[in-house]
Amino acid sequence: MASSSLTNDKNPLGGHVVSEKLTKTNYASWKAQVRAAMRGAQLRGFLTGDAKAPAQQIIVKEDGKEEKRPNPEFARWDAQDQQVLSFILSNLSPAILSQVNASETASEAWRIIEGIFAS
Repeated sequence: MASSSLTNDKNPLGGHVVSEKLTKTNYASWKAQVRAAMRGAQLRGFLTGDAKAPAQQIIVKEDGKEEKRPNPEFARWDAQDQQVLSFILSNLSPAILSQVNASETASEAWRIIEGIFAS
């Protein structure tokens, strides 16, 4: 079953540690650590938005009939994206987290963070 195998997969970010939570004064060093962790886990596309979500459903032909079913590729993408989002959120100070916590995807959170520190 696809969903059970997803829950058993090891989180590729589990061994990565960011030395400090993001505050208003440590963005450059925090960003360098997070980007290195993402590259090391081969998940950088979830920050940049290059890892695009596949369709949530696929059409399967069975006995001459077309049927919509959940796309296992979307389930894998969503699980990875949420692991990246969780990693980001867990490495934010409360002041920054309050500005990002409504993000539904890792790339959305990353864009908001970059926007906060753009100036």
